[in-house]
Amino acid sequence: MNGRLAQLGERLVRNEEVASSNLVPSIQEIHRMPFMGGSAFAMARDIGEGYILLNINILKRMAPEELKMLRFEIDRLLTTTRGEQPSPDQVADLQSRNRKIARLNSAVSMINNQLMMK
Repeated sequence: MNGRLAQLGERLVRNEEVASSNLVPSIQEIHRMPFMGGSAFAMARDIGEGYILLNINILKRMAPEELKMLRFEIDRLLTTTRGEQPSPDQVADLQSRNRKIARLNSAVSMINNQLMMK
């Protein structure tokens, strides 16, 4: 009997510890985080790779300073991407590079439009 009571007590303590630690961030914490991915560079990289589809709803939550930081990082990534020239016989690499440039250019134009509206 003693062993079963001890196990039950340990299980209750463990359950209370798990219940008290909130692992999922609240909605308010998510809305306070301006950049998806944690930083402007990470968000710019993810936009270029196609992991984040930038839209007006994402940009509305950002302050003008944050939009300018994101635009700076996207411009920097665009310069780097344009500088990387794969050989002409590597068609898949050329297509991937051109899609990345197109996504980044689209993001820059959306950010510029949002900055003009604010």
